[in-house]
Amino acid sequence: MVTIGLAGGSGSGKGYVCKQLLAEGIPSFDSDAVYHEMISRDSEVTRELICAFGPAIGLSSGGIDRAALRDIVFAEGAKAKRERLNEITHRHVRLACLAWLSEMREKGCSAAVIDAPLLFESGFDELCDLKVSVIAGEEIRINRIMLRDGIPRDAAILRMSLQMTERELQSRSDFVIVNDGDSEALCAQIRQLMNMIRSI
Repeated sequence: MVTIGLAGGSGSGKGYVCKQLLAEGIPSFDSDAVYHEMISRDSEVTRELICAFGPAIGLSSGGIDRAALRDIVFAEGAKAKRERLNEITHRHVRLACLAWLSEMREKGCSAAVIDAPLLFESGFDELCDLKVSVIAGEEIRINRIMLRDGIPRDAAILRMSLQMTERELQSRSDFVIVNDGDSEALCAQIRQLMNMIRSI
């Protein structure tokens, strides 16, 4: 089974690319969705996060107050806290990802995608045969983030500034998809990617 790592900053449109690949019969592991599910309830991850960042981020339902946690880790000078967050979450999400990959192999899948915004930072790229990055223009990304998450422009820009640059992503990827809103060009790039996957 060919394992494809899909990286890209906020607003790049990785989710849309995953949908197109699913239409080609390639399932994906959405690391963000798995993480959000884990912290929506009482879990080992939730308990570790509350221990690390304090009871103020806990909800009465047993889950994590994502806004409160976000305020802590995205505050100015909070690099060490972001690193601690990633250390906790990547470990648990990686275990879930390994279990999912094993399941996909048992099902006989010829290829599978790991959709991970922090593919390289998390070390998930080590699990992949092919590393793919999705990039888009800065203004396009800002507008997508603002629309999707309902946050102001400065918050969207801050989030982007804490992620790998396009140049870094491109230098570490085997294939790059430009997702600037041209659906015809995007489809052509996905066809190229499919050809690359089939050749492995």
